[in-house]
Amino acid sequence: MNHVVDFPLLVFATSFIALWLSALIGSVVRRRLRPFNEDQRDAYGVVQTAALSLLGHGCGVRSSVERSPDFGPWATQP
Repeated sequence: MNHVVDFPLLVFATSFIALWLSALIGSVVRRRLRPFNEDQRDAYGVVQTAALSLLGHGCGVRSSVERSPDFGPWATQP
């Protein structure tokens, strides 16, 4: 297991392919079992937009907090 970190591009490529295949399989299964009707598609779009918006805000807040001088081991305590 220690040798895995010696090949980061291989780990990236393997992870990318695995995630892509799992998304593809999930999409195919969802379409065959029960396709969305128009109302469900609209509701799904709202939920998807809200989730992606929250994810973007969380990433932005985290990166701004990490860069602030009051965060981390170098921060001075009052």
